[in-house]
Amino acid sequence: MEVLYDKVQQLAPPNEPQRSLQTQASTMALDLARTRVLVFEQLSDSIPFPFLVVLAFWLGVIFASFGPLPETARSSLPSLSVLSLFPVRFSNP
Repeated sequence: MEVLYDKVQQLAPPNEPQRSLQTQASTMALDLARTRVLVFEQLSDSIPFPFLVVLAFWLGVIFASFGPLPETARSSLPSLSVLSLFPVRFSNP
């Protein structure tokens, strides 16, 4: 993108309509570069939806497994409370 912008800036338009077109081309090159950066930022910040589905299912299975075990009855409620906060942190970047 920088090469395109540099090439447009190196042009030497001889008249006013061509200078106007050079200005428009420079603006379009900058807008294209900004859009490209935004697309890459959005791709890197998002967590894939299938991963969130698998994570939620996996955590549900883990939390449900605490119930049938009588020895862990005292520790299941605090464990569930603490561990249930983790998906909230990951789903709200």
